[in-house]
Amino acid sequence: MDIRIAHVLVWFGGERSKNWDYRIGDYLQKLGHEVIRLPYLYWPRPHFDCDFILSTHHAGAPLAMHLAEREKKPLICQVLDIPKFRLSGEEPWASNLKKYLGITLEQYRREWDEIGEALKRAGLVLAISETTANDVEEMFGVKAEVNHLGVDTEIADRCLAGFKQAKRDQFCSLGNLNDHKKFDYLAKVFTKLGRRLIIMGEGYMRGEIERIAGQNVILTGAVTEEQKFRVLSRSLALVHASICEGQPLMFSEALYSGCPVVCYDLPVIHEVYGDQVYYWQDEEELKGLIEKAESLKADRQYVLERGLTLDKYTRRLESMLEALRA
Repeated sequence: MDIRIAHVLVWFGGERSKNWDYRIGDYLQKLGHEVIRLPYLYWPRPHFDCDFILSTHHAGAPLAMHLAEREKKPLICQVLDIPKFRLSGEEPWASNLKKYLGITLEQYRREWDEIGEALKRAGLVLAISETTANDVEEMFGVKAEVNHLGVDTEIADRCLAGFKQAKRDQFCSLGNLNDHKKFDYLAKVFTKLGRRLIIMGEGYMRGEIERIAGQNVILTGAVTEEQKFRVLSRSLALVHASICEGQPLMFSEALYSGCPVVCYDLPVIHEVYGDQVYYWQDEEELKGLIEKAESLKADRQYVLERGLTLDKYTRRLESMLEALRA
């Protein structure tokens, strides 16, 4: 049955911003549903016809909540992760809010209070991992259904088609250049080792990372999908140092591209990726994995068998929407 969905998403326009959040709408449309895209920073005109108000990023949950109340439509909210390390007041993460974003810890907590209120009013709450679902229940008393995100195989296949190139003596990292992602730590380690590291992404830490990075550490800024998948496919490994994740989507992208993953040891990564990635807990372990990177493996088939693709994610979402409307 066709479903009409008003999709509140973190999207600012332009080709580069058409990320997984945007692409969920494309996949829903391919399944025969109608999607009205609503960027989360803009208040749309009233009275649009839809079956559901859907927010796939928790930043859009407050707007989605107000729209659902105004339009008298069922609300669905998805949570990526809950930054408990920052909300607890732990340093330096709490004071970094003022340093980098110009807001206080109290303001940040109020933002999450509003997100929590949206989750409590939603007819369905989604989490992208069991870890996030447990955090949602612990923090807000709300049960969440797990729906793992994954690689956009349609884009990946198009970008990698016919692209045959041997691995280079390089590593890569990918994501928003925020403080808890610890790209500055990776820049220091790789500068010390003299190994080539390509950091793909934008964020408020970029200038700081550039100041400490040696010539062997390259910051590309934002990249196209084609650039991302090609860097992944010819790198010895994707290296990740974040202290908080809901489910690192780039791991699926890396494995699908034949790029091994070397990551800081977090419970959520064991939950989703198990022994398909390589874990480190300190600098010596990280250095050891870097030294033997040429022997590390990446199992593309695991991504498909585990259903870590946007296509599988959207089909699971479709089933949930149909069950709600039945």
